[in-house]
Amino acid sequence: LAVKYCNVMANNPAYVSALFPGLNMSQSHFDNASRTLIKQQLMKALLAHAVKGDGSSLANQPTSAEVDTALDPLFTTMDSCSSDCAKKTLTAACAASLGSAVMLIH
Repeated sequence: LAVKYCNVMANNPAYVSALFPGLNMSQSHFDNASRTLIKQQLMKALLAHAVKGDGSSLANQPTSAEVDTALDPLFTTMDSCSSDCAKKTLTAACAASLGSAVMLIH
């Protein structure tokens, strides 16, 4: 469900603009500023929906810093795709965040 939601979002310019203001989807690979924007906006969405940044919501919940660190390799791995990298990377980062066990438990 998270992958479908995130894929629809990544393929709709209006949704991308609303969720990630200023994100340039025409670039073939996300630069550091774009990666930071994506991670910040995803964390904002998680934090707004019961996932606390300090990890105090659940006994084994990651902190926001741990989520940020976990998403970094995803961006590096997705940089090797052959086409539509921006959409694929945004979909993957979104789904990994919003489809995480922490979010599903809440």
